[in-house]
Amino acid sequence: MDANGTLYGGDLEHHTVVALSMTPDQELRSKIFVSDPSKLSWADGFAISGGYLYIADSHLWEVAFKNNLPRSGPFTIFKVKLPH
Repeated sequence: MDANGTLYGGDLEHHTVVALSMTPDQELRSKIFVSDPSKLSWADGFAISGGYLYIADSHLWEVAFKNNLPRSGPFTIFKVKLPH
């Protein structure tokens, strides 16, 4: 969660990172924060530091589920600038 109260999480089905926040009327708002299905596979770990969101992408689905498919990508940590 950032300093503004926005919570970031992985939408594993759609290969995106979503931002969840409350409106002044206390309604939950959800929007896509990061979307790049060609790079983002399984965003499952997050950290915030210095105005950036760090996203760990483990490709866990390729390892945890015995689907006999080769791993398609490396384990990666992405760095994305947070909005002001």
